[in-house]
Amino acid sequence: RYSGGLTTYADLSKRAQLSVGFEGFTDRAELRDTAGEVGAEHFVEAGEERYHNAAAFAELLLDHPLANLTAGLRHEVNSQAGSSLVPRIGLTRSIERLHLKAFYNRAFRAPGVENILSGVEIEPERTSVFELAVTYELGREMMFTATGFDISIDNPIIYFYDELNDADTYRNFARTGSRGFELDWRIQAPWLRADLGYSFYSARGANRAEIYTVAGHPELLLGFPAHKLALRAQLRLEGVNMTLDPSAVWLSERYGFLHGDGQGGAALEAQPSLLLLDLFVNRRDLFAPGLDLGLGVHDLLDSGHTFIQPYDSGHAPIPGPSRELSLRLAYRL
Repeated sequence: RYSGGLTTYADLSKRAQLSVGFEGFTDRAELRDTAGEVGAEHFVEAGEERYHNAAAFAELLLDHPLANLTAGLRHEVNSQAGSSLVPRIGLTRSIERLHLKAFYNRAFRAPGVENILSGVEIEPERTSVFELAVTYELGREMMFTATGFDISIDNPIIYFYDELNDADTYRNFARTGSRGFELDWRIQAPWLRADLGYSFYSARGANRAEIYTVAGHPELLLGFPAHKLALRAQLRLEGVNMTLDPSAVWLSERYGFLHGDGQGGAALEAQPSLLLLDLFVNRRDLFAPGLDLGLGVHDLLDSGHTFIQPYDSGHAPIPGPSRELSLRLAYRL
């Protein structure tokens, strides 16, 4: 890939800034061995494939007493997938301890070399994102944020296994997406730093890509949990010059192809909810100033975590790491 670009910035006034630019790239792909490769006929004729992409964009930042505005526009032309015009706009407002943000964005993704060589005409996918966030400061050391989102992807480019031709390939599906919300609580005190987050999504009414659907559960996407709870913290024990860093991730049940069905295929199953716990202990200035000793445990409960694959072709889960112990000795100059 050969790429380049140029961006210019201008202060229109004390409250307004404008950036304008362009960028582009050329992809060149060559297949040295065409035996058994899907889409190899493209290379047989030309010896190689080249694709070009050019884009022009502009963004305006406006600091207004009512709200701060970010507005952008991007026009992109791809030699294989055609052109696309995508906007982006965001509004932010702070009222003492209350912070508000509204955001809308359109995105464009052109098919890559592997997508194009699938032997099927691939169209670009276009994504729309709506987001609304509210943050409230609960004093100097604590804040709470609630975020709602709606994501939709038209003509998503999706990988799947073509059983008829015994080949990996790609094609466009009608639409996919999800909507939901996230909650985040943070504290930054001298003795404690913590971040607790909860997220929820539902694909009901947003996903029309049958390859991602879970039979009987239209609100779920294959391989992904609907609920996630995550904690990351650091507790400082000043009296003994030590820190404790616990973290935890809880996932609700996920659906995937966990086992074979005994007939050469695989059956869709639910994996129970999962809890991952990590703990790291660090002792500072051990025996001498600047000498630190740390001991950590990953997956304290030895959960047997696996990465469920979001493919409807019966792809087996990929094993995750088992319980791990780590020892760290460091010296600070």
